Amino acid sequence: MAGKLLHSFRVRYWLSALASVALLIAMACGTAAEPTPTPAPTKPAGITVTPTPTSQPIPTPTPTTTIKRGGVLEGWVRAEGSAWDPIAIAGGSIDPLQRMALTFEQLLYYDKETFSLPRPGLAESWSLGADGVTWTFKLYPGIKASDGVPFTSADVANYFNRMMKPPEGATRSTGAVLIANKIKEVTTPDDLTVVIVTHSPDAEFITNISGAEITIPPKRIYDAGGPLPEPSKWIGTGPYIFKVYERNIRWEVERNPNYRLPGLPYLDGVRYAVGSDQAAMFAAFRTGRIHYTARGTGMQMTEEQVGIVKGMRNVKFSNDMVAFNRPLVGNTQRPPFNDIRVRKAVDLALDRKFVCDVAFGGLCRYGYYMLTDHPYGYTEQEVLGALPGYRQPKPQADLDEAKRLLAAAGYPQGFPIKMHVSAGFEKTAEAMQFDLEQKLGIKAELIILDRLAETAALDAGEWTFRLTAQSGLTAAAGPNFTAVFCDGGKRVSVPRVCDPKVDEMITNIPRISNDQERKRYVRELLGYLYDQSYLMFGVFPSFPGAWYDSMKNWRFPAGRQHDMVRMEDVWLDS
Repeated sequence: MAGKLLHSFRVRYWLSALASVALLIAMACGTAAEPTPTPAPTKPAGITVTPTPTSQPIPTPTPTTTIKRGGVLEGWVRAEGSAWDPIAIAGGSIDPLQRMALTFEQLLYYDKETFSLPRPGLAESWSLGADGVTWTFKLYPGIKASDGVPFTSADVANYFNRMMKPPEGATRSTGAVLIANKIKEVTTPDDLTVVIVTHSPDAEFITNISGAEITIPPKRIYDAGGPLPEPSKWIGTGPYIFKVYERNIRWEVERNPNYRLPGLPYLDGVRYAVGSDQAAMFAAFRTGRIHYTARGTGMQMTEEQVGIVKGMRNVKFSNDMVAFNRPLVGNTQRPPFNDIRVRKAVDLALDRKFVCDVAFGGLCRYGYYMLTDHPYGYTEQEVLGALPGYRQPKPQADLDEAKRLLAAAGYPQGFPIKMHVSAGFEKTAEAMQFDLEQKLGIKAELIILDRLAETAALDAGEWTFRLTAQSGLTAAAGPNFTAVFCDGGKRVSVPRVCDPKVDEMITNIPRISNDQERKRYVRELLGYLYDQSYLMFGVFPSFPGAWYDSMKNWRFPAGRQHDMVRMEDVWLDS
């Protein structure tokens, strides 16, 4: 098996290499490229940032055909776990969050175009006081839950207070703890006003509370201050209300007659089949029993299924949603990766497109980098067009510079090394292993570790080179950076680095309220992190999605924005 896989790598590698060479020759008109120093990281031109939205409801789409009301949308979700309380559910838990999004609402939502900037939800407006710590939210007047009872600031305060001081025995997700630790107090001057005071100035707070896990049920449905009850007792302000729930079999909701946005939702209801059998899910889609494919780990379509979908009539396909990044990480406290030249050489030489093609059949995005989905970050076009090591087609200059740096560090022929690999990432590791040996003579021996063994090795620093799942740098600029790099002078980051400059810049980001200044500062930080090659980003496997053309005004979320599945403005054309 290993021999066949290696042969496949070699065939794909040389085909890819020959294609790249041919293209480069055509571009260079036959002139050989000379070795050049690594260019300074490109500081791409500024990106237009959408201003904070005003208190307007979600606009009615302008379709090319008349909107048709009615009908039940058919979908599929994975079997549920045991947690229903929003404060206990992690942001990456797709299935419970997308079901909650149908019935409950958020204070704010991410903008549907940027997936980062906040827009109104239950709050029609928000403002930050001159002290930099007092956030005031004004709720839309007249909001009612599905049973007709008014929704007020007391319901919002209850949610955040439960997050700060959960009931005895209750659990909180990492995201909930992060947000709770920022909040000093929550007050309600009147039924439509919520005031949240943070411990210190934090310009990222408004982004933090726009995430899908900040889903707010009315206070009265909690069982005597305990956890959120089982779904048959749910009452919410969202576009749909509970109808039928059969655990691990069926989940169905119907239109909420008291929904705050006039004329919405268009559908009569949404019905999900529930199950963890990916083959059964795809069979249901292929035969037209569900309108769109399921999302989430274990549900993504295979390369063969993608081929089938692309051959189907009246079906649309998306490859936008991405999973966790697969970066290579060198322990900066151990040779050879304590030498920046070695880290930069690997970063420059790694052929992300080759890894994507071999390990995932092209079903991934290799132009992703730090904050690619964030309006302050590099765009995918900027990364592929200009960033050395990532740009495509991959120029010979990048490889030449990588070899020069490795030789200058004392490794002209490469070196042997053990690579720790997270279980489940074997295909990615084998493709990277092959590519780095061909390019730089780095001979990596793969050591596959389960989660417990990997965590123990990471905490002890007993590793030199590793492939892991690390998405912290793709999150919003702010506290997530701290978790990846430095905290109070301790080497707690994944690459075992504590860089005072990074620490200082991370600390300053949340304190900058001017949007253009924050964007400039974030990009300066990204450029510095790129220069240091603390993380050598690999590829982002994608979760391909498909849906029938009869499902109108729908797009799969790029990233993990679960509020996109509220289905309030989706309609069926048949």
